[in-house]
Amino acid sequence: MKKYLFLIAAFLFILTSIFWSNSQMGRFTEEDLVSVLTQNLSAEMGLVKKEAQTLKVNWSAASHPFFLIENNRITKWNRTTPFIEVKEIQDNFEWKLIHNFSSSHLVYKKKTSDSSFVVGVIPLRAGYRLTNQYLNTTWNEKIFPISELQIYPTNADEGGLVCVQDVGCLFRVKIGQQIRVTNSISVYLILIATILLIAFVYYLVRELVLARKYLKGFIALFFSLAALRIGMVSLSFPSIWMYSNYFDPRYFASSTFNASVADFFFNSLVVSIASVYLLFVYAKSTWLKRLIRASEYVRLSFSVLFLVGAFFSFLFPHLFVEAIFHDSSIVLDISKSVQFDGVKLFALGAYILSCISSFCFVHCFLAISNSILNLRKLSIALLFSSLIFIGYFVSSELDYWPVFVFASIYFPLVAALQLHKHLLKFKNKTLIYFLIATLFYSAMAAWDVRNFSDERTSKALLRSASSLIGNDELGEFLLDQAKIKIANDLFVVSSVENPLLSKMLVKQKISQIYLGDYFDRYDVGINLFLADGSPADAESKIDFASSIRAIQSTANKTNYESVYWIQTKSPRSLKRYVLIVPLVKNNSNLGYVVIDLNLKRVFTNRVYPELLSDNRFNQIGYNKEFSYALFNGHNILDQNGSIDFERDFRKEWLSDRSLYSKGVKSRTHLFVAEEDEVNRIVVLGAERSSVFNMISNFSFFFVIGIILILIVWFLSFNRRFVLRRSLSFSTRIQLFSYLSLVIPLVAISLISVRMIVNSNNVQFEKEVVSKGVLLTENLVPTLERARQDSALYGIKEIVVGTSQVTSIDANLYSSAGELITSSQPLIFSNQLLMPLINANALEKITSENLSTVRMSNKVGALEYNSSYFSVRSPKTGELLGILELPFFNPKDESTQASVVSNILVTFVFVFLFFSVFSFKVVSNLTAPLFFLAKKLSSTSFSSTQKVEWKSNDEIGELVKQYNQMLKNLEQSRLELARQEKENAWREIAKQVAHEIKNPLTPMKLTLQQLEQKLLTGDLQTDRTSAAVQTLLAQVNILDGIASSFSTFANMPLPQINNVDLVGVLERTVLLFQDHSLGSVNFNKPAFSLFVEIDERLLGRIISNIILNALQSNTERKVMVEVGVTIVADGFTTLYVKDNGIGISPELQNKIFLPHFTTKATGSGLGLAIAKQGVELMGGTIWFESTQGQGTCFFIKLKNR
Repeated sequence: MKKYLFLIAAFLFILTSIFWSNSQMGRFTEEDLVSVLTQNLSAEMGLVKKEAQTLKVNWSAASHPFFLIENNRITKWNRTTPFIEVKEIQDNFEWKLIHNFSSSHLVYKKKTSDSSFVVGVIPLRAGYRLTNQYLNTTWNEKIFPISELQIYPTNADEGGLVCVQDVGCLFRVKIGQQIRVTNSISVYLILIATILLIAFVYYLVRELVLARKYLKGFIALFFSLAALRIGMVSLSFPSIWMYSNYFDPRYFASSTFNASVADFFFNSLVVSIASVYLLFVYAKSTWLKRLIRASEYVRLSFSVLFLVGAFFSFLFPHLFVEAIFHDSSIVLDISKSVQFDGVKLFALGAYILSCISSFCFVHCFLAISNSILNLRKLSIALLFSSLIFIGYFVSSELDYWPVFVFASIYFPLVAALQLHKHLLKFKNKTLIYFLIATLFYSAMAAWDVRNFSDERTSKALLRSASSLIGNDELGEFLLDQAKIKIANDLFVVSSVENPLLSKMLVKQKISQIYLGDYFDRYDVGINLFLADGSPADAESKIDFASSIRAIQSTANKTNYESVYWIQTKSPRSLKRYVLIVPLVKNNSNLGYVVIDLNLKRVFTNRVYPELLSDNRFNQIGYNKEFSYALFNGHNILDQNGSIDFERDFRKEWLSDRSLYSKGVKSRTHLFVAEEDEVNRIVVLGAERSSVFNMISNFSFFFVIGIILILIVWFLSFNRRFVLRRSLSFSTRIQLFSYLSLVIPLVAISLISVRMIVNSNNVQFEKEVVSKGVLLTENLVPTLERARQDSALYGIKEIVVGTSQVTSIDANLYSSAGELITSSQPLIFSNQLLMPLINANALEKITSENLSTVRMSNKVGALEYNSSYFSVRSPKTGELLGILELPFFNPKDESTQASVVSNILVTFVFVFLFFSVFSFKVVSNLTAPLFFLAKKLSSTSFSSTQKVEWKSNDEIGELVKQYNQMLKNLEQSRLELARQEKENAWREIAKQVAHEIKNPLTPMKLTLQQLEQKLLTGDLQTDRTSAAVQTLLAQVNILDGIASSFSTFANMPLPQINNVDLVGVLERTVLLFQDHSLGSVNFNKPAFSLFVEIDERLLGRIISNIILNALQSNTERKVMVEVGVTIVADGFTTLYVKDNGIGISPELQNKIFLPHFTTKATGSGLGLAIAKQGVELMGGTIWFESTQGQGTCFFIKLKNR
């Protein structure tokens, strides 16, 4: 009844959550949003005003961005974001909304003098012209409770008007169509309901287990948890009420049921819980006992079925790794990434649970197969199951060969070592079993990670190859659109025509406005020509007419007029486009703009290029880890990257079609290729994971396995402590030895990682400083000359050139902190940063006179460091400028992954070596204890033997005390034997007297009657004969009593041999065939069972028990059943069961006492002799009886 209360309560909570959710829907209206925004804005605006009053004291303490503008120039600031243009804030206002396509800000303006004012900014919406993993639109959470909205100016026709008292109306806001409002109450209610449902499932399964309905318990457990998961997925819980990355299908989605990484984890958890339950109960199920007694054909068939299930269970982790690699971008390769965010941890947790499920199912299937078949038949079953598994994946065109190979080694190893028998005992062999399983699962995981990493790399190579050499359809479309806009731009047309106007401004506008961010992947050349084909500026030096003819003769036609795709066999041009834009005004041709685009060959690993990529255009580009070679036939025209294609690429692969579809593998590299229309072939290559990387992944998964083993052992230790049980001495030694190894290794590893990473950081920062000093020295003469001439010619070339040589970005600022030039001007033209230096760095260099300053910076979600160097005149010490070098700390993937990989590999190999060594040491340490235990087990009052130990160590002292104990024991034995002998004779005398007294009474009466007849002379022949017969009968009874006591007293020691128990039982049962008192049936096992017994003695014992069973009911015939019930733990248990009247509870404690009997006849020594005989054979005998239903005797005997 208790469990149903949990169920009812759970449904009540679910209904309440649904009711609450429905009552809240539609409640958050536009009016509600305006009210919340008004309140939040009032608080923020008040804070900005307050901070503006204290700026004179401390600019850095302000929590909002502030700018001091003097004479239309920003002269002081505390932030370089958001991007604010001075021209936008020239008009008179106190509060103003600056709103554009990418961002929205609320600006506060406070006048400080006639020519200066302070501007404070409240960011509302931070957006960017680019979109990538670092740059995404975000809303100020202090103001906006939701993000599904839009902001409009106050003069717009839609949206609720947001007004603040004493300020006025600021903007309009409109709620989006799909709004997600966090409903924490409903989430908590559903969580409580889930806990109650789990409690219901627990009590339901517990009830079935107590009733020994184990299979029903498994079905109830699995399907209840599965139903709970189906309900969660169907209701989209909890994502319907709250957002979380873990339930976001963008990070992982493999199916409707595995719609997110959290769903993936919870589904794995359901399967693992069911598998662990099965692990504990499968051996107790009645169907297994029936299967043991089934025919050989049935047992073999079921064994094949179970082993096929074992193969598919072993496949389970492989499928999880496949899903993670195919359906997400999660990197499991520890040699590539050591970063663990929540999504990756969930995926890794799901994989670990799949290994647990696989291990449990495989163990159950192997253990069942081992229990119903001998080793030879098991080998046959394993062969058949292997063929079935191979047939399945070969016919399905699946590559499961690695899984099959690992399983084909693991299964026979477990069966041969009989490891499945020791799993739940938690002894040394249990630890060995866990370690072997961890070895195999870790090895398979490492192999899978390498293969699927290669597969992922091959797909990336194929995409990059197509991007490098194939036509750029989106680029062609954008060029056509740019042509129309350029041709219609009057500024461009007039500037090209007029020789007095700057052509540099035209080129900048075309590059930044009309070409846009998509073409950052190309080197762009812009040439301007007059109507007669002559260059319009000094930089356009090519001959227009010859260039046009060359382009038209070599270019491929595109779908757009004036857009040419140049395909030549030039090794320096992977992909080239030319756009020709005629400039026409009043039907007169005034000139041409010729834009030449070449796909960039060099891709760096700097800070700013990470920010300048734009995911909106799905730019695949070229990965810095890839290398490529351009082939014309078998000749290499050009190559780039770390791979030597002459050495590492076999040119006959160019004829292999798989190179162009899925790629080819060498031992160390992966290669793919793409061919264009002029028969150029670009071959892309990447390094495969090395053998060391695979060992690193093996080590990583093995360490996880060790952690799981320690957790399981800790839980087992706690359970045994609660149950007042203890681990074996050898197991405790093993565990403590492991802990003594693991704890120092972990501590040393963590310290080593920290030291190495810190050392790399220091070394890298020293390199940055050395580059900064070198660049500063190169800039000093140019800056001094520029100060004298008031011109900055040559500075940009120095900064850009040095940046390319040193592979680091650089920004040069004036002594006032304004940007002079940058190696990545797009960072500023795309308004990611204002063209101003970090305010804190400027303060330290100018006020504290520091030469080098290191600061942390952030753009969007990208965090990086910058080193700032003061550029001073060596003569006067005057500050000429400030150089900024932005960089990532070298805590990136490669450095950390290398350090962690080396530590993991070292740790695991030390651990494995230590394991082998410790097992040997533990074996040697415990061998004397096992020796003494064996001696102690054979020591009794009747058998004592001294132990010889030559060493004088602790064991020697123990042996000495043991031998002294034996001496004392012998003396005690003699004394006790004497006392027992006396007591025994007294007892026997009492029993003999009691038993003899019964027949003596009728004998005495008969003799007295004969005496009287003799005295009276009335002795008749027939009466005399009857009296004699009575006397003879009683004499026979006395003789039987004497014989029984003689047998019990002089019972010989049994002759123990290895005997087939099935044969003994079969022959004994045969003696009672067609018995008058009932029937005896033998449930004969299908295989032989060899035990250590005295065959004749056991036969007599079983015969006596069967005879007692047949005599247990005098009113009807008795049915007796003989069979074998349990074969486990080195013992075999047989039973003799009847349907007699049973034994009353008050008599059950006396059954094995000598001379006790419930029959009218008999000595009462049969069961006493049986008990003594079984115990002499090293066995145990007991019984279970229910009055009115029958009795069952059990005899437990040692196996061979």
